[in-house]
Amino acid sequence: MCIRDRLKTNITLEQLDLMYNNIKSEHTEVISKMIKFSIMPIQLILSENRIGDEGVKNISEALKTNITLSVLCMNRNFISDEGAKSISEALKVNGTLTHMDLSSNKIKAEGGIAISEALKVNKALMILNLNCNLIGTEGVGKTEDTKGAEAIGETLKSNTTLIKLCIQFNRIGKKGINAICEALKINATSVSYTHLRAHETPEHLVCRLLLEKKKKKKK
Repeated sequence: MCIRDRLKTNITLEQLDLMYNNIKSEHTEVISKMIKFSIMPIQLILSENRIGDEGVKNISEALKTNITLSVLCMNRNFISDEGAKSISEALKVNGTLTHMDLSSNKIKAEGGIAISEALKVNKALMILNLNCNLIGTEGVGKTEDTKGAEAIGETLKSNTTLIKLCIQFNRIGKKGINAICEALKINATSVSYTHLRAHETPEHLVCRLLLEKKKKKKK
């Protein structure tokens, strides 16, 4: 009996862990059908595979109708801006996913902008991990581009659902981190400063801006 058939009758399984299974884009059709028809546990771990943009496209389409999945981990899956755009479209309509891990992929500024657009309308996602991507860059030559971080910062000014954003090691620079910190000064319900540090940005800058936010909140 295959995994799909077992999950149809299983009412106790809460997590399906498929890490390190060399899952490629062509294998995601079956997974997507399981997601689409909500034949899926609460948590799906697809970390450390080779899903790529085409695979993410399949999964994202299925997420538009899923009503059970709350945690989806797709870190280290060779996802680029095109995959991020597919995820963005899914997040605009999905109302059950609360935790998504997209860390250690290849998402650049364009993908960051797409995800930020989704966060403007999504009312469910509470935790988003974008660590170790390339949101502060664009193009083949990885040219510096802060538009992705700035777009995320702009979105955080109005998003009241997200409570944890991980965006370390994205080359977003001072301008990008400033945009995010400024958003946190406006939005009192947003994320913790411990998840906003960028390794190329002086740590004291982030702490100073967010401490100002905390002081303002106390008044």
